[in-house]
Amino acid sequence: MTGMFSFCYELEYLDLTNFDTSNVKNMSYMFKGCFKLKEIKGLNKFITEKVIDMKEMFSSCYNLEYLDISNFYVSDHINKNGMFDGCTSLKMIKGLDKFLTKFELLKNVKEKGDQRFKEKDYKGARKKWDEAIEFFDQYVIKNEKNEKEIYELYLVMLSNLCIVCNKLEDYNAVIKYAYLAFKISIKLPKILPKLYYNRAVAYAQTSKIQNAELDIKALEELLSDKEKEKAGIDYIKNLVKNKKEEIDKQIRKYSKALLFQGSYKKEIPEKSEEKPKDI
Repeated sequence: MTGMFSFCYELEYLDLTNFDTSNVKNMSYMFKGCFKLKEIKGLNKFITEKVIDMKEMFSSCYNLEYLDISNFYVSDHINKNGMFDGCTSLKMIKGLDKFLTKFELLKNVKEKGDQRFKEKDYKGARKKWDEAIEFFDQYVIKNEKNEKEIYELYLVMLSNLCIVCNKLEDYNAVIKYAYLAFKISIKLPKILPKLYYNRAVAYAQTSKIQNAELDIKALEELLSDKEKEKAGIDYIKNLVKNKKEEIDKQIRKYSKALLFQGSYKKEIPEKSEEKPKDI
C-alpha cells in the first residue's frame, strides 16, 4: 500500500472501513501530499501486525484534524520516521500514546521544538521543549526500556533550553535548566561545553561573577586551544570583565553618594534651642 493515495490533491474524504490490511507490510507514503484530506474513516479497523514501514504515512496532510490509530500495532521495529510531518492542522491523534514509545513521543515533541528554533521562533521552541521536559518528569521512570536514549534526549533538550533562554534573556531559567542537566548521573560529553558556556553567560548577565568564572574555568579544562576559539570563551571573559567594571562603577557611585551625604550632614549647623530668659 506504499504511496496508495499519495498526492491525491483534491481528495477530501476516505472510507477505508472494509480494507483488509492483515497481510500488508508497507504503508509508507500512503496518504502523503493529500493536501485537502480532512477525514479518514476506518483507520481504527486497520490490522497492522505485519507492517514494518509507516514512514511519512500522513505527511503533508495539511487539513487533517483528527486521526484514530488506537488499533495500530505497537513495535519498536516499525519505521515511523516523519509519519505526521506537515500535519499542521492535527488537533488529536487517538492512540498515539500507545502506538509510540515514550522515547518516540519525546523525540517527536523535541523535533517540533527544533523546527521552531530553526525558524527563529524562540518562544515557540521553548514551549515545545518545555512540554517534552514536563512529559519526561511525569511519565519517564528508571529502568525503562530505552532509558539511556531517553535520558540523553532529555539532556539535549535541557541544553537547547539553556541556549534559547539566553536568546530570550531569561537568565534565571538558563541557570535552572543547567542545574537539572548537571543533576543527572548519565553524562553526555558533547553537551557539557554548551551547558557551561550558556550558564556562564547567564551568571555573568545576572552579576554572579564568581560563578561565571568557575564555569569559564571548567569550560577551558574541557576544550583544546582550537576549540576554545570556537567556543566563544573570549566573549564570556569580556562579558565578565564588563560586568565587573559596571559593578565597580556602581559601588564607587554609591560610596561617593554616601560620603557626600555624610559630609553634607556635618556642614549643616545644629539648631540651638534658646532657653527663655528668667525675668
